[in-house]
Amino acid sequence: MSNDYTLHDQWSTRPSDERYSTLADMAQYLTAEAAQCRTISADTDMLRVVPTDHNGLGIVGKSGNPAIFTHWSLNQVCQVSSSPASYIRSLPATLAADCLNYGLKMAPRQNQQLYLRQKPANGEPAHLELRALTSIGYSRILSANIVRKLAELQQQYPDWTHPLAYQQGDFGSARTPVAGYAGDRDCYVIMQNESARIVDPADPSGEGLTRLIMLVNSEVGAKRFDLILGLCERICSNLIIWNYKQIASISMRHYGDKIKREWSRGIGTVFHDYANLSARDETAKLQAASVKQLGAKKEDVIDLLFRRDVATKQQLTDAYELAERNGRDPRTAWGAVHGLTRLSQQSPYADERIDLDKAASKVLDF
Repeated sequence: MSNDYTLHDQWSTRPSDERYSTLADMAQYLTAEAAQCRTISADTDMLRVVPTDHNGLGIVGKSGNPAIFTHWSLNQVCQVSSSPASYIRSLPATLAADCLNYGLKMAPRQNQQLYLRQKPANGEPAHLELRALTSIGYSRILSANIVRKLAELQQQYPDWTHPLAYQQGDFGSARTPVAGYAGDRDCYVIMQNESARIVDPADPSGEGLTRLIMLVNSEVGAKRFDLILGLCERICSNLIIWNYKQIASISMRHYGDKIKREWSRGIGTVFHDYANLSARDETAKLQAASVKQLGAKKEDVIDLLFRRDVATKQQLTDAYELAERNGRDPRTAWGAVHGLTRLSQQSPYADERIDLDKAASKVLDF
């Protein structure tokens, strides 16, 4: 088990208007924002980048009304047009528009899906904004709908609350509940249940572990839909998740019909099952994993897990050595879980981290 800094990074960088202490407040904002948005499809050859007075660059379709780029949507347009975003940003607006238009003309993707927002006048002129430019196969799941679903589940299970963190990311300030963060690019939600702590058989202090649920979503193509169930020693006031262990997860790409059918049911099923799992059941599961021997020596453990298709031999070897270096018995199922989790935390690749976390969950169910 190792520390997780996913939420700490959000805590330390988010502006004040992207921080929420309750799911109700977050849902209210996201719902109002979604009401200002619409999705349209357009042929690539009908799109044109133009300089604007408002923010440098925008995109124009059949209507002739420019939609101003966000930082994220400009990245997406640059990707479609095979143009380096950092270089485009360094150019005068007219030259940047010419470069992007040439790239769009050469783009292999014939159709685009545009996610537009009619921004109201809040201290600046009202204008149309391009929030995202994706393929037409992109399946948008609104963060507002996800947060409302979680708020409903929280009402059914009031023991699931939010960690306390220093206000506005200021170390040492007053602490306030943190439900999560939401901006124009992504949404994070964190919930925990400290009402019944889980005994960690490998922890001599006996303090136990608390259950947590973390959800990440992006409706503009920045991230996958991830729902993560985990255990941790505690979540501190800087939103570092101490001694974190992922138990299970749902991870879906925003593509096709599957995510449209399954996101709501998946959240409901996983939340109900995890909320109703007693501390006694979970403690028994961890205790069983801590004494279950996978092999008498290193080669036996690695061969067994490789035959069970848990991970590659190199990953299993690295995980075994990590568990051993961190004082866990790598010949047990719980030690293997610890090693795979720590290896996951060290990987710079999101797909590899997801695969290793799934591998750890598989071992826990041996």
